[in-house]
Amino acid sequence: MNVLMPFQVDTTKIRMERARLNLSKNQLAEKIGETRFVISSIENEKYKNVKLTVLEKMANAFDLKAEDLLKKEER
Repeated sequence: MNVLMPFQVDTTKIRMERARLNLSKNQLAEKIGETRFVISSIENEKYKNVKLTVLEKMANAFDLKAEDLLKKEER
């Protein structure tokens, strides 16, 4: 089941974590089984809602909890 997150993701945090791990958008996409387009769309705030499964996979890749990738006011 693909659940959409009704919360805003912290796109800056996602970019910072990707940079911290020295991952390109392509590398992160491959690591979590998504496309570069999905990563780019999330980082550029094109998606208003993000699938929970995608958020969880990104958090796992960054060794974080999914809630760590939400904007502070949403936590």
